[in-house]
Order: sequence, then C-alpha cells, then structure tokens
Amino acid sequence: MSSGRAKRRNYFINKKFQSSFSLRVVFLVLAEAALVAALFLYVSKGTLTTGYHGAEFALEKTTQFFFITFFMVTLIIGVAVALAGLLVFILLSHRIAGPMYRFEKDLKEKLEKDLSYRFRLRRKDEFKSLAEGLNVFLNSLDRRVGNFKKEIDAAKKKDPSHIKESLERLKEIADSFKTST
Repeated sequence: MSSGRAKRRNYFINKKFQSSFSLRVVFLVLAEAALVAALFLYVSKGTLTTGYHGAEFALEKTTQFFFITFFMVTLIIGVAVALAGLLVFILLSHRIAGPMYRFEKDLKEKLEKDLSYRFRLRRKDEFKSLAEGLNVFLNSLDRRVGNFKKEIDAAKKKDPSHIKESLERLKEIADSFKTST
C-alpha cells in the first residue's frame, strides 16, 4: 500500500448507498430469473413432452413435466448469481465508496483550515485522477495564499510611505483569484 495506511476491514462505508444498490441488484437478478421462467412457460404452452418419472414412461404437457425441475434450477441459479453479484458489488463499491467517504471527511475536517493537506488513496482505490487533480489545485492554492501572506508580512515591515505600493501589490495578488464577488 503506497499510502502506508492500514487495510480497510469495513466493507460497508456508505451503508445507505451500498445496501440500497445491493438490494436493487439482487431484485434485478431475481426478476430476470422470474422472466426467464415466465418465458419458458409461455413458449412451452400447448406442447407435449415425453420422458420418464422414475421407471414410468410419461406423456405430459411440457409445463407440467418440467415445472418443478425448471423452477428449482431457476431459483438456485438466480439466488447464486444474485449472491455472487452482491459480493462482487460490495468488494468493488468498497473501492469507490471508501475514497468518496475520505474525500467528504477530509474536505470537512482538514481543508477548512489546512491548505497543506493532500489526498492519498490506496493502490486499488478508484478516483486517483480526481485526487491528483485536487492535489494540484491545493498546491496552487497553497502557494498563492502563501505568497499573499508573505506580501502582507512584507507590507507590515515597509515604511508607511510605501503603503500605497504595498496595497497595490496585495490587490494584484488578490485579483489573481477569480471569485464570485
């Protein structure tokens, strides 16, 4: 791990998002299994099938002959695919929800007062380009605010007769920031 942080063990970082999405995936897979069963029943409507039940030879409607077997197979495969999809989703969403959670937390806690903070993600986390972009922005902002502070300190030390010159330089630096006001 490049950031030196401990491996995350909690896979439900944003429980509301992850559980809601997981339930939707499970519902979608089970609905798909039900649609496949309904399609089979529709297509096999009015057809006959021959086969053996134990030692007896049987001639039955296809839907009756296969209903229990088809229903069980569809149910088992539907549940297995839903559970596998759920597991894969939780593991992959962990790589998305974790960085987003950290971005939110760090933006609220650290960046309010500390422009020297930089985002660091784990090797397998998503949003690396976003973190790099934010870090470039923070470097620029940190440097510009640092220059502004240095200019204020220099203006304090100057002779009062140079106040106009110092204020013009501070105004020039402040104008380099595009603001909404």
